[in-house]
Amino acid sequence: MIRSIEESPLYFIVNPRSIAFFGASNNFLRMGSMMLSSVQALGYEGRIYPIHQKEKEVRGHKAYASILDLPEVPDLAIIVLPTEVVCQTLEDCGKKGIRHAIVVSGGFR
Repeated sequence: MIRSIEESPLYFIVNPRSIAFFGASNNFLRMGSMMLSSVQALGYEGRIYPIHQKEKEVRGHKAYASILDLPEVPDLAIIVLPTEVVCQTLEDCGKKGIRHAIVVSGGFR
Protein backbone atom coordinates (compact mmCIF):
# COMPACT_ATOMS: atom_id res chain seq x y z
CA MET A 1 0.00 0.00 0.00
CA ILE A 2 1.29 3.45 -0.94
CA ARG A 3 1.25 5.73 2.12
CA SER A 4 2.44 8.93 0.47
CA ILE A 5 2.76 10.38 -3.01
CA GLU A 6 6.56 10.10 -2.76
CA GLU A 7 6.20 6.30 -2.61
CA SER A 8 4.17 6.16 -5.84
CA PRO A 9 5.95 4.82 -8.93
CA LEU A 10 4.48 7.81 -10.78
CA TYR A 11 5.95 10.42 -8.43
CA PHE A 12 8.93 11.31 -10.62
CA ILE A 13 6.73 11.78 -13.68
CA VAL A 14 4.93 14.67 -12.01
CA ASN A 15 7.79 15.86 -9.79
CA PRO A 16 11.12 15.12 -11.52
CA ARG A 17 14.35 16.45 -10.07
CA SER A 18 15.92 16.34 -13.54
CA ILE A 19 14.65 16.00 -17.11
CA ALA A 20 16.36 14.79 -20.29
CA PHE A 21 14.69 16.66 -23.14
CA PHE A 22 14.78 15.19 -26.66
CA GLY A 23 13.60 17.30 -29.60
CA ALA A 24 14.21 20.79 -28.24
CA SER A 25 16.49 23.06 -30.24
CA ASN A 26 17.14 26.74 -30.73
CA ASN A 27 14.41 26.85 -33.38
CA PHE A 28 11.57 28.12 -31.24
CA LEU A 29 8.93 27.10 -33.78
CA ARG A 30 9.57 23.37 -33.20
CA MET A 31 7.24 21.45 -30.91
CA GLY A 32 10.07 20.22 -28.66
CA SER A 33 11.34 23.78 -28.23
CA MET A 34 7.86 25.02 -27.39
CA MET A 35 7.44 22.29 -24.78
CA LEU A 36 10.80 23.09 -23.18
CA SER A 37 9.89 26.77 -23.16
CA SER A 38 6.60 25.93 -21.42
CA VAL A 39 8.38 23.84 -18.77
CA GLN A 40 10.70 26.78 -18.09
CA ALA A 41 7.87 29.35 -18.11
CA LEU A 42 5.95 27.31 -15.53
CA GLY A 43 8.89 27.72 -13.16
CA TYR A 44 10.46 24.27 -13.23
CA GLU A 45 13.50 24.50 -10.96
CA GLY A 46 15.14 21.10 -11.57
CA ARG A 47 17.98 20.26 -13.90
CA ILE A 48 17.28 20.21 -17.65
CA TYR A 49 19.47 18.25 -20.05
CA PRO A 50 18.68 18.91 -23.73
CA ILE A 51 19.77 16.04 -25.97
CA HIS A 52 20.72 17.33 -29.42
CA GLN A 53 23.35 15.98 -31.81
CA LYS A 54 24.28 19.38 -33.28
CA GLU A 55 23.49 22.11 -30.74
CA LYS A 56 26.00 22.88 -27.98
CA GLU A 57 23.44 24.84 -25.96
CA VAL A 58 19.62 24.92 -26.03
CA ARG A 59 17.67 27.70 -24.31
CA GLY A 60 20.51 28.41 -21.91
CA HIS A 61 21.23 24.78 -21.03
CA LYS A 62 24.29 22.79 -22.07
CA ALA A 63 23.21 20.28 -24.73
CA TYR A 64 24.47 16.71 -24.92
CA ALA A 65 24.90 14.70 -28.11
CA SER A 66 23.70 11.48 -26.46
CA ILE A 67 21.69 10.51 -23.41
CA LEU A 68 24.62 8.31 -22.44
CA ASP A 69 26.81 11.44 -22.07
CA LEU A 70 24.79 12.92 -19.19
CA PRO A 71 26.50 13.39 -15.80
CA GLU A 72 23.56 11.76 -13.97
CA VAL A 73 20.51 9.59 -14.57
CA PRO A 74 17.54 11.93 -15.03
CA ASP A 75 14.23 11.14 -13.32
CA LEU A 76 12.31 11.73 -16.55
CA ALA A 77 12.84 11.81 -20.31
CA ILE A 78 10.56 13.96 -22.46
CA ILE A 79 10.79 12.72 -26.03
CA VAL A 80 9.44 14.93 -28.82
CA LEU A 81 10.85 13.16 -31.89
CA PRO A 82 9.65 11.48 -35.11
CA THR A 83 8.24 7.98 -34.67
CA GLU A 84 11.10 6.32 -36.55
CA VAL A 85 13.60 7.22 -33.80
CA VAL A 86 11.42 6.92 -30.69
CA CYS A 87 12.03 3.19 -30.08
CA GLN A 88 15.82 3.57 -30.27
CA THR A 89 15.62 6.66 -28.06
CA LEU A 90 13.63 4.73 -25.43
CA GLU A 91 16.16 1.90 -25.61
CA ASP A 92 19.00 4.38 -25.02
CA CYS A 93 17.08 5.86 -22.08
CA GLY A 94 16.82 2.36 -20.62
CA LYS A 95 20.56 1.84 -21.05
CA LYS A 96 21.14 5.06 -19.11
CA GLY A 97 18.79 3.87 -16.35
CA ILE A 98 15.93 6.30 -16.92
CA ARG A 99 12.71 4.76 -15.56
CA HIS A 100 10.10 7.30 -16.72
CA ALA A 101 9.39 8.85 -20.12
CA ILE A 102 6.75 10.97 -21.79
CA VAL A 103 6.59 10.50 -25.57
CA VAL A 104 5.03 13.14 -27.83
CA SER A 105 5.04 11.79 -31.38
CA GLY A 106 2.57 10.99 -34.11
CA GLY A 107 2.22 8.29 -36.72
CA PHE A 108 2.52 5.08 -34.70
CA ARG A 109 0.65 2.14 -36.24
